Amino acid sequence: MANIERHSRFHRDNIEDQDRTAYLLLDFPGGLTVKGLAQWKDGHDPRGSAVATAGPGSEPNKWFTSTYGGEAQLASQAFARLRFTSTRWEYIGVNAGSRDGSGVGDINTRNRLENYSALALGGRVAPKTYLFVEGSVAQAIYEINKPLDSATYTGVVGYKWEVTGKTKGELKVGWLEKTFDQASSPGSGHFNGLTVDGNVLWQPQEQTRVTLSLYRQTNETAFADTRFFVSTGATVILTHAFTRKWRATGLLGYNHDRYSNPVFSNLDGKTVTRDDNYVTAGVGLWYQVQPWLGMRVTYTYTERLSNLDSVQYSANTAMISAQAQF
Repeated sequence: MANIERHSRFHRDNIEDQDRTAYLLLDFPGGLTVKGLAQWKDGHDPRGSAVATAGPGSEPNKWFTSTYGGEAQLASQAFARLRFTSTRWEYIGVNAGSRDGSGVGDINTRNRLENYSALALGGRVAPKTYLFVEGSVAQAIYEINKPLDSATYTGVVGYKWEVTGKTKGELKVGWLEKTFDQASSPGSGHFNGLTVDGNVLWQPQEQTRVTLSLYRQTNETAFADTRFFVSTGATVILTHAFTRKWRATGLLGYNHDRYSNPVFSNLDGKTVTRDDNYVTAGVGLWYQVQPWLGMRVTYTYTERLSNLDSVQYSANTAMISAQAQF
């Protein structure tokens, strides 16, 4: 799949993203499914996002990822699921800096290998409804910035359902702990707290679909003098298909980011623990030209409110774009 964007005023924001993904799906008798994933992506950090560090006069940060993973799930009277993924991040382009760390750039701090594994065990409590417990381990191994090497452990209780053809989802709530290999380095060396991960799909009629996503998680930092940030938020997406080729979408989202430790801001002249709130609303109209080619027109409003005045902003974005999938 390819996504090509061209901006009428800010030409440096032009991007060409690509997603090359291969899936494997095997269904066996007795409720056993096996999935495989291989994915290679060229992407970018969107302007104004929590991980965007490129200045207004520069191109967006660009990156390449390669991901390999798999899942085995048994869903009958008992429920068992094993998942694993491995993703390598490499930052590329004019903002990258030198690979050996001798020059300044995002590549010096953000190139990394991320490994994730999770095991869930439970049982059926109703038809197509399962209650389970899950433990997971996530590891971040940095290429150059070794003080950010860390491990994240979670233990959750989960509920998975597909009661009718109109609703299905999975909700997990539990505890998260993040530890760093070099805890004595500047910044926080330890974090624990509530974690939430939920995805709910409701289809009240054949043409209309509502998707709700909930989350509370830690993220890898993009800024110096911080080691991570905690994101808490929710997103609702409404999709309605008028015909097989035309559909409309509406989006409303809220996200709160709190960074790991206080830092001094030269622009604001004060030391604070950065705290950001994002509000996003948008509408879109999609047209499926061919099964492999789509066009869309979207409008999105985004606002970031922060305890640092220098990073607050609001943005109105109108976009005409094309997506090709082969």
